[in-house]
Parts: sequence; C-alpha cells; structure tokens
Amino acid sequence: MKKKIGWVVAAILCIAAICGVFYYTTQNSKKSVEDPKKLTKIEETLNKDLNKTYPKTPREVVKYYNKILECYYNEKPTKGQVKKLCKKSLQIFDDDLAKENPIDSYVASVQKDIDLYNESSKRITQSSVCSSNDVLYKKDKGDEIAYVEASYFMKESKKFTKSYQTYVLRKDEKGNWKILVWYKTEKTS
Repeated sequence: MKKKIGWVVAAILCIAAICGVFYYTTQNSKKSVEDPKKLTKIEETLNKDLNKTYPKTPREVVKYYNKILECYYNEKPTKGQVKKLCKKSLQIFDDDLAKENPIDSYVASVQKDIDLYNESSKRITQSSVCSSNDVLYKKDKGDEIAYVEASYFMKESKKFTKSYQTYVLRKDEKGNWKILVWYKTEKTS
C-alpha cells in the first residue's frame, strides 16, 4: 500500500513538473510574440538583403524605390541612414545610372532634396505603381526594357498635389531589373 502511494505521489509530482515547464515556456513565447522590437520604416527598408531577395519584376523594383523615397522624405533619417539608403538606391540603379551618381555626390544631392522637403513641410502621403498589365516591355538594341508608371500624392503644408513619373528599367546580365532613368509625366489614362 505504501509503495502505491509513493508511486502515485511521484506520478503527481512528475505531471506537475511537466505542466510547470509547459506553462513557463508558453508564457515566455507569448511575450516574445506580443512584444517584438518594432522596426522603423527606415530599418525595415535597410534590412532588405538585395543580394538574396532582389525584386523579381520591374514593378517590385519601383515599389522598393518608392519605399526608399518615403524614408528620405517622410521619416527624418539621420545622415548615416541617408547614406545607407542611397547605397540601397544605387543597388537597384542600372550601371549607367549608378556611374552618373557617385555615392558622395548622390548623398549630397539627396540630402539637399530632403532639406528642401523639410523646409516646405512636404511629404509623400501615398505612392502607387501601375498594375502588372500596364507595364510596357520593349527590346532596344538587344536589351530588355520595361516602362513602369508611378504616382505620388504629396502634401505641402495644407495643399495636396499628385505627380506622375515613368521609370525605365533595363534587365542586367543577372536577369535583374535595374532603374535606368525616370522622368516626370502628365497624368496617364
């Protein structure tokens, strides 16, 4: 009889220990899920490893570039963050465009634009890219070219405006779409 009571007590203690460990681990995992360190938009944009996860389509390249633009003009980046964001931009620029924008002069130009935006209280409130069906693909001297339309809804003080740009992308030797040039356009239909 004493042996049975001993076994029952031991079994109850084992079950209690297992339940305690289970409770402890579930409570700690809930805390890590509920309270993750929230990344800023700048950190999120800078954390994208373009060597591993390069945008697959011309639209995705322009969408990523729009995220960079929104970081420049909406997020109050530090000078160090501006330089890192510029380096990300250069990674998605075509070699010809990147050669025209050495890092130091590109950073200075972007910083000047950021300062102008801040002085005039200008922000990009929304950016959008045309649908996949509206991307225009062409061949030019053997190069694959894509034209992507983007629009930007801007707020300056209390005034709202909308601007449109066409991005021209060229596929490189690795099969990645790179921004070759962009230009301002009138509203598209």
